[in-house]
Amino acid sequence: MTDMLAEKIVAATGAGMGIGGEVAILCADESKDISGEVLSVRKNEGFLFSKPYPIRGIRRAEGGVPGSTAFDLYPAFSSSFTKLVRSTDVFNWDSV
Repeated sequence: MTDMLAEKIVAATGAGMGIGGEVAILCADESKDISGEVLSVRKNEGFLFSKPYPIRGIRRAEGGVPGSTAFDLYPAFSSSFTKLVRSTDVFNWDSV
């Protein structure tokens, strides 16, 4: 069942069999307890990512004027921005 589903996913999306197989496994009954996770597949490797949660917030008591909140966001949030990195900076090894 899982192999047939993997083949259908590969055919429909053009994804590699490794990715299609991983998606098929997630659709199977054996994965019923996996929910809300951020997962990644790279060739024959799998990764679980931490979830992004809110870390800062702002609010305007007087309400917002279109665009005005955006001008407040950058100065308030910029010190908490995550540095943009390439995947090769995070995964600094060749896939196995």
